[in-house]
Amino acid sequence: MSIESCFNADLSIHRRQNTGTDFHPVWEWVELDDVRGLIDMLSERWLVRNEGGSVVADHIAYIMPFPVRVKDRVVSGGNTYDVYSVHDPNGKGHHYELKMLLMPEGSGDAES
Repeated sequence: MSIESCFNADLSIHRRQNTGTDFHPVWEWVELDDVRGLIDMLSERWLVRNEGGSVVADHIAYIMPFPVRVKDRVVSGGNTYDVYSVHDPNGKGHHYELKMLLMPEGSGDAES
């Protein structure tokens, strides 16, 4: 059984890009591609917190290798997630694990 057989969600990967000029930047979230994946909520034990105790990652996504970066966004099922980390387990290129933070409704619009 392959890991892909467990992927049950369509994920849209977005990256913030300057669509203006260096003198007058205009930042927009641009869709890079749609991929299949699996998103799961992290248990309290696995939440990632910063030094101040604020949660910086509360979900994990599993996807096939794709050039996703920290600070990209994942949009799925009406939810937007900010990518906190990208991990390639054992450096094998088998799949990627993305730790992400669910953005509050209204502030996580991938188009803003």
